[in-house]
Amino acid sequence: MFKKSGQRGFTLIELLVVIAIIGILAATVLASLGSARKSGEDAKVKQQLASLRSQAEIYATSHGSKYYTSASDSVCTDGASLTAGLGATCTAATDGSAWAAFAPLTNVTGKSWCADSLGASRQVATPTGGVTVCPVAS
Repeated sequence: MFKKSGQRGFTLIELLVVIAIIGILAATVLASLGSARKSGEDAKVKQQLASLRSQAEIYATSHGSKYYTSASDSVCTDGASLTAGLGATCTAATDGSAWAAFAPLTNVTGKSWCADSLGASRQVATPTGGVTVCPVAS
């Protein structure tokens, strides 16, 4: 009763359409992963600088409420394991009253994350140097 045709499987056109759809979906997923990776790197920067602030407070507690007094005796030198690979810049007041650490963000061009001895933590324009407090974001 039924007539069997000699064709089995998919045609070349059908296979090409499926491959094109899979390629489009893969490209979309890979593009999303790139921005997620950058956001993850920025989250790492923020967490590492928060850890630096905690370390600096511990240092000040055991050194008469004084922070670091020079670049060679800075929060970044003592916290080298925390800032490794971040490209962090640290500055300290010579009297030990203040310090600030900046690390560039990967997801926002020209911006850095700042943490300082006053407890501030925020996104700022990349500083030019010698700053011991996080500038107010503009």
